[in-house]
Amino acid sequence: MRERERFERELQSLSKIPYPALVIEASMADVLAGARFSEVHPHAAVGSIIAWSVRYRIPVWLCGDRRAAAGTVYKILLKAAEEYQLHDRITTNSPT
Repeated sequence: MRERERFERELQSLSKIPYPALVIEASMADVLAGARFSEVHPHAAVGSIIAWSVRYRIPVWLCGDRRAAAGTVYKILLKAAEEYQLHDRITTNSPT
C-alpha cells in the first residue's frame, strides 16, 4: 500500500507540469491478463488507471512494449516542443 500512496503523490506532482503523460509498456490486453508477480486484480488495475487519468488529468498511453513506449515518449516530447515554440512566437509577436 505504501507504494501506491507514493505513486499517487508522484502523479500529483506530475499533474502540475504543462504536459503530463503516463506511458505504460503494456497493452490493455496485457493489463487485463494480469501480471504473474502482482496481487492486483486486472480489473482493479484498469480501474486505477482510469481513475488516475481522470483525477490527475493525466493522459495514459498503453503502448504495448518498450519500443512503442519509447517512440510514444519521443513523439509527445516533439509535439510539446512544437507547441511551446508556437506559443512563444505568438506571445513574443503579439501587440501589448
